[in-house]
Amino acid sequence: MSPARTRLTVVQALPKNDRVKETLELLTEGGVSQIIPWQADRSIAQWQSDSGAKWKLAVREASKQSRRVVIPHVSDRASSRDVMAAISNADHILVFHESTTQSLSEVVMSFSRDSISHIALIIGPEGGITESELTEFCSRGAIAVRMGEPIFRAAHAGVAALAAVQTGLRLW
Repeated sequence: MSPARTRLTVVQALPKNDRVKETLELLTEGGVSQIIPWQADRSIAQWQSDSGAKWKLAVREASKQSRRVVIPHVSDRASSRDVMAAISNADHILVFHESTTQSLSEVVMSFSRDSISHIALIIGPEGGITESELTEFCSRGAIAVRMGEPIFRAAHAGVAALAAVQTGLRLW
């Protein structure tokens, strides 16, 4: 499998501890290029001193299983401010929030796929992204979108978003 021409970054709010490995496996198998662990305001889980090593190991193992040539990069844990700095060079930033009326498919279909080299997807925690986080991300250029009904678990939303974006851009 050759490296993707469009870089896909997922900013993943820290999932509950029993879901971390599953989340990372799904993101890796779904084609993510970079994963940024995000300590969102409503994240239940807390980043531990060994969390970075565990995340990298899970991604490396999932890469082998899915026969990926390039292992996705796992960043250090990030605050909301760190997240925006890390993804500021993305062509498009999509933040997933259940209160918005703008659908992911409509937004992705409006993109000119030939000019996109990097898309960032922001996935919130089980309790959802707070209004202040949403406001901060959107004030810095993120587009708030929703996937639809039913609402995905935070651990599964990232892979669904990756699949939808890649399908909408005809990368798959």
